[in-house]
Amino acid sequence: MGAGLPGIGDALTERCDRGDLAPYDAEPLGCGLYHPRLSPGNAPRDRLYDLHPLTLDLLRSILAVNLLDRHVARRILAAYGFFVGALIVVFVLLHFVEYVDNFTEGGATIGEMFLVYYPNAIPDIVRVTSPLAFFLAVVFTIGRMAQSFQVMALSAAGVPVRRLLVPALITGALVTAALFVVGGYVVPATQQTVLRYDERYLAEETGSQTETTNLFRQNTPGGFVLVGSYDPDSRTGYDVTFARYDRTRLAEVLVAGQMTNDSAAASDRWRLTNATRRVFDADGGEARTSIAQLDTTLNLGPRDLARSSRDVEALPLPEARAYLDAVARTGSGALFAPLTAYYDRFAYPVAHLVLALLAVPLAARRRRGGQAVQIALGLLLATLYLTVQKLTQPFGATGRIDPALAAWLPHMPFLLLGVWMNVRARA
Repeated sequence: MGAGLPGIGDALTERCDRGDLAPYDAEPLGCGLYHPRLSPGNAPRDRLYDLHPLTLDLLRSILAVNLLDRHVARRILAAYGFFVGALIVVFVLLHFVEYVDNFTEGGATIGEMFLVYYPNAIPDIVRVTSPLAFFLAVVFTIGRMAQSFQVMALSAAGVPVRRLLVPALITGALVTAALFVVGGYVVPATQQTVLRYDERYLAEETGSQTETTNLFRQNTPGGFVLVGSYDPDSRTGYDVTFARYDRTRLAEVLVAGQMTNDSAAASDRWRLTNATRRVFDADGGEARTSIAQLDTTLNLGPRDLARSSRDVEALPLPEARAYLDAVARTGSGALFAPLTAYYDRFAYPVAHLVLALLAVPLAARRRRGGQAVQIALGLLLATLYLTVQKLTQPFGATGRIDPALAAWLPHMPFLLLGVWMNVRARA
């Protein structure tokens, strides 16, 4: 019996023993599995189904490919789970060591950090580290096959090295879809807690500060709101000025000492106190009215006034799109950063597929030095790839390049590199 892939041969042996597969006189691949490129002239025995020999050969080849795919995919997913878990532990420990003083000096307890903050941070850590973990999983799995001569055996049997891309890309597509759901819907739910802790204890280090003073927003076409200061906790704005323009002429100004949101009624309903309204006519005349209290509805909610550069992270995808539309409508001006973060939530998971293209040809070649060299080369390439992604984001956040382009551009050169590496890989 010829040597086959560990794990695949056992499955085929069970099928041979049950009579599902008939052995050949030729040298088999795995257990009793005939590969047409090895012995195309051999005839099947009596136990085979009443089909043309070439059809039977094709069916057996498909069966072998499916078994190979499942075998490699299972190993990739197992390695992926291990590397994700390891990276979570590393990230949590490094973050704890770096920021433990900030938390404790701010009044947070160790139990609060490890029972509230870090459990809520884990989904985002998974999202961030997943491409690197998947890349290492593919390099480890395919590299182990190469070091144990399994890739060489496949090549000798007529299976090209590029065929290993199929299970890698299939698992990559599954992980990409899963990470898109996690990043779009799970992470926003947990990031609300993380951002609250970051703003309270790590605002200076993370740059997560809420804009609360000198707020300028557009309420309607020709209508603008200026808020001197805003308290997000009480949903109250102070020193509020409303201005309405009739084309280029200032038509009305309303100044209020305080503006409070009545969230029990509606998020866009506000109560103004100690207000003065001034109405200007076309001839330069003015009518002044004092108002002790005024209930009004605005095209602005509490979130439109208390904005953070990281707000998009805490919103599911549909709400994030509505939030960006509101930012554009109210004229905040700080639109490039949240737009870049929004588009990155679509582009970042695609890194799994690009890294799969890079990992297979890199790991399928047996190298002197073993898997340590392969993993080192893989880490270098993956780190370069992910670093380029991070370096382009500031250009999109500042508006130097289009935010969508900033999110997708880093994938293009590495995608072309992966295709080139697979084209040049030995058959």
